[in-house]
Amino acid sequence: MSRIAMRLGLLCLAFTTAAFGQTINSVTSAASFTPGSLSPGSIATIFGANLASSTTEAGSIPLPFTLADATVTVNGVTAPLFYASAVQINFQVPYETTPGTASVAVSVAGAGSAAFSVSVDDASPGIFSFGTNRAVAQNPDYSLNDSDSPVAAGSYITAYLTGLGPLDNPVADGAAAPQMPLSRATSSFSATIGGQNANVFFLGLSPGFVALAQADITIPALPSGTYPLVVTIDGIPSNGPLITVSGPASTAPQLTLLSSAAAAVGARNVALNGGAAYLCGTQAIAVVDISDPANPAVIATVGQADLNGSGTYCGLLGNSLIEVVNTQTLVVYDVTDPTSPTLLTSFSAALPFAGDIFFAGTTGFLTTDWFSYDTGSNSIYAQHGELYAYDFSNPAQPVFDSSLQPSSAPASQDASPRFGGVAPDNQNAYIVSTTSTGGDTSGGSAQVQVIDISNPADMQAIGDVIIPEAGVATAIAVQDGTALVSGNTMGWRNPGLPNFDFTGVVTLTALDVSDPTSPTVVSTVGTNIQSSFGALISPLGNGFFAVSILAPADNNDGGPLGSGSLGVVDATDPRNLQLLTMDSLVGLQGIAVSGSYLYAATSAGLSVYQITGPN
Repeated sequence: MSRIAMRLGLLCLAFTTAAFGQTINSVTSAASFTPGSLSPGSIATIFGANLASSTTEAGSIPLPFTLADATVTVNGVTAPLFYASAVQINFQVPYETTPGTASVAVSVAGAGSAAFSVSVDDASPGIFSFGTNRAVAQNPDYSLNDSDSPVAAGSYITAYLTGLGPLDNPVADGAAAPQMPLSRATSSFSATIGGQNANVFFLGLSPGFVALAQADITIPALPSGTYPLVVTIDGIPSNGPLITVSGPASTAPQLTLLSSAAAAVGARNVALNGGAAYLCGTQAIAVVDISDPANPAVIATVGQADLNGSGTYCGLLGNSLIEVVNTQTLVVYDVTDPTSPTLLTSFSAALPFAGDIFFAGTTGFLTTDWFSYDTGSNSIYAQHGELYAYDFSNPAQPVFDSSLQPSSAPASQDASPRFGGVAPDNQNAYIVSTTSTGGDTSGGSAQVQVIDISNPADMQAIGDVIIPEAGVATAIAVQDGTALVSGNTMGWRNPGLPNFDFTGVVTLTALDVSDPTSPTVVSTVGTNIQSSFGALISPLGNGFFAVSILAPADNNDGGPLGSGSLGVVDATDPRNLQLLTMDSLVGLQGIAVSGSYLYAATSAGLSVYQITGPN
């Protein structure tokens, strides 16, 4: 977490005044200082006199219930304390507080104050501020937004606030918010900047801190200037501190939601072939007619028996659709007639757990990523990743070509997961991986392996690229001499409690691949967007890439729930990557681009976006 959040973590926002007489003068939001703007779990401030015996701040988490001989009760329930002085106390409103009128009292060394009545709402959003009504908000590079460090329109900020109301993952009074699963607001919410609607793609507690919330917000198309930011939760607007916008970040393509088609197949990715989109999922494959992108319609669903609930990813080679199944199986369909896909073959393959499938010519390349763990402690003790080549020149009878054999080349090792890859030509492939091995899932660096695939029967590792700012590399796409690599700052949780998902934030790296055999790192940027994996990538053209950032995992099974983030990366200057967030989609998974349309697979089916701009 950034220095900004660290400063807010214990909320020692002390305002020094001189007062005498043991009284409570007011009880306010600790963020907006609006009297009576409180809600269960929010951070509040008491102003008064003789409220504590000294000036003390909490030194640890969970927060104490007594500081400087002072205790605070709300409706008789003792509240956790951030800070106490003679004139001010910062405390957390207990989560069990019932909305309505509440009674707040302070006791100092056993001597109690008179009760003070306050109003408590279901939610009470208040944005923290500094200086002359400036919002405490971070730009994508973690700098504090101010007039000297503005944020570009189309980019995003992370604003810090309190008073979210109910949470999908409740937290104990005084306890730090968990990193996995996250605690999100369950009430309806929205935001405006300068009066214009602004997409909120995450609203929840900030991990590692008590009652501190963050809102990740896309900046609308505003000219350069300073504007009020307002977050509304459950119909209640926050205060309106200011942020500064620098105008458009670039002439990036714009993504506008056009239409959708429902298909409950557990879609993981989408493959395109002419006027048909194939939603490939765990349960089945849904064929969607996209000849009119404004009116997509499901025209067939196949594979329920073939996939047996274990489908992963698929790819298209001509009129052959190849689905990878996590039962060491490859399934091939003839989709010449998309209304009636025909099963060509289903055969056993050496694929313990599939990562991805991509093609060069008629050869399909498959990666795997999996680990071994102790079922008692859920501790990982080994990691695995392979690269396989299959000849699909006769789709009805695929032929195994080879697997990459470990050698002295660092890119050849198979003791780390291989999450996917891409073949920019028929000579070379780039595989995304990590240097983490064994039980060490957090001490490695992201790795891009360079593989000579000119002879699929004898693949050779020829080099690798290390990205130290990331722990793992999870996806890659190439266009015009630049490769965009997504990653995560942390690998698998180890032990895997409550799940084995990644626990870090998304990273983006630009590689110069003008020499395909020797890529070099141009730049890496970290985001503050948490994800259970990373970002999936599809080129948009003219130096831009679309990215699908998977939501953090919310359940013990490790499945990503909640809203993922659909965005555009401006890589026109690879030395200065910019992530422009566009939309949030529940259950967002893979994406694909064709012409002026982007197709996104989600837990609900297919979402179609129209692309406008320079692409």
